[in-house]
Amino acid sequence: MRVAESQRNDVEALAALPVMLPSLEGRARASIPLRQVASFSVSEGLNEISRDNGRGRIYVQANVRGRDIGSFVAEAQQLIAREVKIPPGSWIEWGGQFQNLQDAPRRLSLVVPVCLALVLLVLYFALESLLLAFTVCTAVPVALVGGVFAMAPRGLPFSVSAAWDSSACAVLLS
Repeated sequence: MRVAESQRNDVEALAALPVMLPSLEGRARASIPLRQVASFSVSEGLNEISRDNGRGRIYVQANVRGRDIGSFVAEAQQLIAREVKIPPGSWIEWGGQFQNLQDAPRRLSLVVPVCLALVLLVLYFALESLLLAFTVCTAVPVALVGGVFAMAPRGLPFSVSAAWDSSACAVLLS
């Protein structure tokens, strides 16, 4: 409910706000003060209530370190499904970097073939031989595998950005 700025900090003014009761047969609609159906207290907390289509929205944020975000979210989803009872009308939506991770394969399935085709085209014009251009392009998957194996001894998790960096290095080196 929206109230005037002068009423927002006055607990008594908020408690006196009228709450309309349902109309009964033949009677005019009545109201009661809000204090009869709600209790008021002043406390420290968030200064903003987020809404989405008229429903309250609560954000829970987490910073993941030392592991990949996909396995973290999978574990969190299992724990929440097993141990948290979500009230009717409520839902959980996983977003942020996890959502980007979910969208990445679709985007990469378009970008990677286009980039490889462009690299092949440039190599063909530079080398003037399709066979030599294909030969040079075989370095890309080999370098990608090498990049993945180089990450393992360092304890780095495999991610989309790591795969992209490995393949970009392969294209530059070839």
